[in-house]
Parts: sequence; C-alpha cells; structure tokens
Amino acid sequence: MLRDSFYGAVSLLAPAATQFVLRVVVGRTLGDTALGLFTITVAVYFFALLVGGVGVNAALTRFVAHNTAAGHPTAALLRHGLRLSLLAAMVAGGTLYAGADIVSLRILDMAELVPMLRWVAIGLPGVVAGKAVLGYLNGLRRMRTYAAISLAQSLMALAVCGVLIQTGHGVESVAAGFVLSMGAMGACAVGVVFRELRGYEKGAGTTGTADLLHFGLFVTLTNGVGLVQSYTDSLMLGYFLAAREVGLYAVAILALQVVLLPGSAVQLATTPRIAGLWAERDRAAIKSLLETTMRVTGLVVLPVAFTAVVGREFIITLFMGAEFIHAARPLVLLMPGAVAITLWASVGAALSSTGHVKLAFGLSAASAAANVLLNAALIPSYGLAGAAMATSTSLLVGSVAACFLAQRVIGVSLDLRRLVLVALGTATGAVILNGLGLAPASILGAVAYLAAAFAICAATLLTVGERSWACKVLRSLRRTT
Repeated sequence: MLRDSFYGAVSLLAPAATQFVLRVVVGRTLGDTALGLFTITVAVYFFALLVGGVGVNAALTRFVAHNTAAGHPTAALLRHGLRLSLLAAMVAGGTLYAGADIVSLRILDMAELVPMLRWVAIGLPGVVAGKAVLGYLNGLRRMRTYAAISLAQSLMALAVCGVLIQTGHGVESVAAGFVLSMGAMGACAVGVVFRELRGYEKGAGTTGTADLLHFGLFVTLTNGVGLVQSYTDSLMLGYFLAAREVGLYAVAILALQVVLLPGSAVQLATTPRIAGLWAERDRAAIKSLLETTMRVTGLVVLPVAFTAVVGREFIITLFMGAEFIHAARPLVLLMPGAVAITLWASVGAALSSTGHVKLAFGLSAASAAANVLLNAALIPSYGLAGAAMATSTSLLVGSVAACFLAQRVIGVSLDLRRLVLVALGTATGAVILNGLGLAPASILGAVAYLAAAFAICAATLLTVGERSWACKVLRSLRRTT
C-alpha cells in the first residue's frame, strides 16, 4: 500500500508542480495581465475536463477494481469508457468552441480569451482519453505506469511552454501549447493499453456504458463542487475587475496551493486505512489515526504557512518580481483557511471512507455556495482582499464544520487542543514578527525562519511516540524509491 501511495503522490504532485512552475514563469516573463488570462484559461480547462470526462476515469477505477477482484475481464470496460468519454468530450469541446465568444466577450469582457478557450476545446478529447486510461490503470493498481504517464504529461507541457516562452511567443501560444501537449500525451497514453483494447471480446463482462455513466455523473457533480470552491474567486475577480487583478491574485493562490499539497498527499495513505478500520469497527484506532495524522500534517503545514506570511514580500519578489508585491495582502488573508483545509484534508476522506458520502457532498456543496456568495458580496468593495477573505472564511468554517460532524457520525471525540494551541501560537508569532518588521530579507533568512518554526512545532506538537512514527514513515517512503 505504501508503494502505491508513493506513486499516487507522484502523480498528484507532478501536475501541481507543473501548474506552479508555469504560472511563475508566465508571470515573471509575460506580466500580471498575461498571468491573469492564463489562470482563467486553466480554470475553464479544468471545468471543461470535468464536464467532458463525465467522471469516466473514477468510474473505470471503481468497476475495473471490482471486476478484477471478481475474476471478470476488464477490456470491455476500457472500450466502453473510452467511447463514452470521447463522445462527451467532443460535445463539451464543441459547445465551448462555439460559446467562446459569449464567455470571453459578454461575461468576462476579455477579447484575448476567445482563441485561448478555443484551443482548450480542440485539445479536450485527447486529455479526456488520457484521463480514462489513468482511471483504468488505477483500477488495475498499475500505479507505476499511472505515475509515469502523469509525469510524462507534465514534463511535456513544461517543455513545450518553456520553448514557446523562450522564443518570444505570447500567452495565447503558451496556453495552446499547454492544452495541446496535454492532449497529445493523453492520446499517446491510449497506446499503453492498446493490447487490452485489441484483446477486447464483445459481450465480455457485465458492466456497460450506462453503469459507467451513472457512477461518473455523481462523481462529476461532487468534483464540480470542488472546482467551484477552487476557482470561484479567480473567475469572479475576472468578472468584477480585470485580468491584471486575476494575475495578482493568482500569486496568492499559488501559496495556498503549496500549503495544500501535504494534506492531499497524506490523504492518499489515510483513506484506505480509515476504510479498513471502519470495516473492523475499531473506533479507537480511527480516533488515534485521525489525531496523529493531523498533528503530523501540522508539523509540515504550520512552519510553511508561518514562513509564507512573515516572508511574503521577499518570497513574492524572489519568485515573481516586484510588480506582484500587491499579492502580499491577499496571501496573508488566505493562510488561515489554507491551514485549516490542509489539516482536515489529510483525513478528509474520513466521511466518505466510513460510508457518509452524502454528508461529505452536502458539506462541500454548502461551503462552495458560501464561497460564491461571500465573493459576490466582498469583491466589488474590497477587490483582491475581498476575494481572499471570502475564500479563507469559507474554507475555515467548512473545515471546522466537517471535523465536528465527522466526530458525531463516526462516533469519536478528537483531542485537538494541542494542535489548535500550536496553530494559534504560530499565528501570534507571525503577527509579532510582522509588527516588529523582522521579515527575512534573503533565502538564508527564510530558511532559518522555516527551520526554527519546524523545530518549535516538532517540540510542542508531537509526542515522543509520534516523532518515532513519523521517522518510520519517512524511512519507509525512502525505501520505496
């Protein structure tokens, strides 16, 4: 399981790292307006991928794993999944291509977006085909191949976009290069499973297109809520303000995404463990796992957030340049929500892993709805700061509510007092240092702040047994490589 979790983490981190690097390079090279246009294009790309994929990748993972365990063939599922996803992608892509003028001109008032959104529509079928293949491989637990494809897609996108930027092309070409390279690599991924497709026997298996679609639509609905939560602020900034403000805000969002990564990676390992303990009705073990996991995640997240807040101006200038310094305030405002959602995300599958899927969906939907309403209320008056306050508030309140309700329905009582006190102490320390003007002015200074915060958190947050447990996990992960 640990080896699969490692490869899963690689497949998760590779696209995230690609997005981070691309946005840094686009911002530094092409400016804040170009970064804003690129950010909106990526947001539309993910929404189109969600609708065009109709959840087939998740459905294939589920049904392929089930058929494999039951000794049934899986080639028919792959063919059904590819047909369904490609048909949906062509419909979604055609709709986006035809409606690019409406979205760009009438809704966002950004004429530069028209060709960029059309490139998204063109590349969509290839990307969706690749997602279907990844879902199939995940169901077979061929995680090494899964990670290799994901990594290859990311590296190709980075290489193509890097060449385009270095040769003087603008943001439209970079967006086209990103989408088309992802689409081309997705189409190539079909070749990895070509042997299974050739071995397809008509009528083999009991799961058909209707089963995949039924399961996939619910996944699409659930993931759609997550996308609304992730991109509401950026899209509404584009609607109320302009591309430049979206570009500035994108820098603050990059910091939020960096903070989120540890929780998402840890969740890959905790999800199956929680499900197994729930099957055994071992609530004491679930309680211990949730508490320990959140504290160990806090050991990573709190020092990173502390350093990002204290050294925000230096870090922004180092990565993006002085023209993005206005992103410093929204970065600070985003951090409380970022820390809260990351701590909960490390065990965030506790509800779904214990069979409370509808409750998990309801909480996500409520948080997303609150995010939309808060952004609509605050952005016109407060701009970037309003978007940050809205998103941070919805994440913070949503995480606290999810933690409270999870304890109620699972039947455990978590002792998170130490974690809350250390988080409050870290925030207080950041405020004091900012008030005294003691921000780091060099890379060495930022590293020193990070190391000091890590040492303090390790001494106050973890018990002796948890420190030993964390060391064992790190050693085990190192052996898998």
